[in-house]
Amino acid sequence: RSGLRMHILRVLPIITARERSPMFTICSEIPLPGFCWYRGIAFDGCQYYLTFRCACKIAVLDCDFRLIELVKTRRIYTAICYDPKRDCFWAASDACRSTLFKLDHCLREIDRLAVCLENHSLFTGVSFCCDTGRLLVAAGNSLVEVDPERDTVCLLREEGKHALILSAICLPPYIMFCVLRGCKPYIVLLTHTGALLAEEQIPSVGAVDAILQDPCRPNSCGLFLLTDKHGCYPYLLKATLEEQICSKLRPCSQELRCMHRTPCRPCRQSACDDVLESIALQEAAIAHILNAEGEKLQKSTEISTSISELLEVNASVQETLWYATFLERVLSDKLNTLQGMCCCVPAPWCGFWDCGDSPWQWGIE
Repeated sequence: RSGLRMHILRVLPIITARERSPMFTICSEIPLPGFCWYRGIAFDGCQYYLTFRCACKIAVLDCDFRLIELVKTRRIYTAICYDPKRDCFWAASDACRSTLFKLDHCLREIDRLAVCLENHSLFTGVSFCCDTGRLLVAAGNSLVEVDPERDTVCLLREEGKHALILSAICLPPYIMFCVLRGCKPYIVLLTHTGALLAEEQIPSVGAVDAILQDPCRPNSCGLFLLTDKHGCYPYLLKATLEEQICSKLRPCSQELRCMHRTPCRPCRQSACDDVLESIALQEAAIAHILNAEGEKLQKSTEISTSISELLEVNASVQETLWYATFLERVLSDKLNTLQGMCCCVPAPWCGFWDCGDSPWQWGIE
């Protein structure tokens, strides 16, 4: 009976249709593919990108939220947003505090941005502000604005000591974010300077992990709220801002355009893996050759009837060993070069090793 009860609870809707709050109205629910625990969402004008909490991959969905592919990434990303001004993504990872990673359209890391904060909290949300070209970052109980070009950080709001800001979004001239105060989630609306305008508890929706403006209505009141049920049943809630807020929204100066892009080439890590595999295969081939030469030498000592035959076999083995030694030197140089190009190096701005290459992070000995 308890199992049946849990099954019934799992398929029940999270919210009641057309449920209202002073700031927005929940219109409908959009089920997402799979039962994974998604954490962040972004849209680049062509596709949706959803990050996973516990996997080094990003799900790419089409405009109808159908899965296109799962892209393997260098590390586990949490929050993510698209930057149309610089044509890139900005993502955060729990493994590297105070660091934003810049990704290209193939979701490969091309740069890092160090964000110096006093509390050194994890980044739980990131959003692009189209009116200023800056990034809105949620870090622990703080909400800050980051300028990637000038490397400046401006504190907009700081919640209580035990609060946690989960997600945030720029809606010029407003800023909206979801915060956990104790176990109760709230939606808060601020001015662009961080002054409080309104806040509302949202018990029926639950914690909102990410907020995204509806790309089909970029200059209107549509929102997508990424949430889940019991931590494993992902939903995207389609919401509409109330008219009083909607009437004051400014159109975004950065237009999202679905442009044709070149196909993604294999990432650097994949190329390094291929070269390393080729070195291993050549080492295995050399081992087989040396084993064959040893057997030849052993057999010749058994059946040889003269010293001249043994000397001839010995010269042949020595020549083979010389070429094998030369090839070993070439493979050693190739391995040293590969190690300098592909292996992890300390990241001075976050104090961690690149977690995509760190063996002890996954418990591998």
